Amino acid sequence: MQINNGKLVSKDCNDWDISQQRNETLIKQYQDLELKIATITQPQESMYVEETNTIKVSLQKFDTRLIGLENTVSNYLKQFLLTNICGIIGMSILWFWTGDAHHFNDCKNPPKKPAVSVQLHHHLSR
Repeated sequence: MQINNGKLVSKDCNDWDISQQRNETLIKQYQDLELKIATITQPQESMYVEETNTIKVSLQKFDTRLIGLENTVSNYLKQFLLTNICGIIGMSILWFWTGDAHHFNDCKNPPKKPAVSVQLHHHLSR
C-alpha cells in the first residue's frame, strides 16, 4: 500500500483486506480498553461519592457544633460583662454608702486640732 496525495492507494485487493482486518482489530482492542476503564472507574466513582457524602455529613455536624460553641461563648461573655458592670455599680454604691467618699474629701483638708502624743512609762518594781 502506498499513500498518494494524502490518500491510501492499494494496488491489490488483498492489501485492502489486510488493512481492514487490522483496523477492525484495533477497533476491537479500543472497545475492550474502554470497557476495562469503565469497570475500573465505576467502583472508584461510587467510593468517591460515598466519601464526599461522609465529608458533607461531617462538615454539617461540625457546623452545628460550631454554632453551639458560638452561642455558649456569647452567653458567657454576656454573663461576664453583666457581672462586672453590676460589681462596679455595687462597689461604687458601697463606697459612697460607707462614707469613704466623704473621708476622701476630708483628707484634702487637714484636721484643725493638732495631734497630741502621750508616752507612758512603766516602771517595774522588784
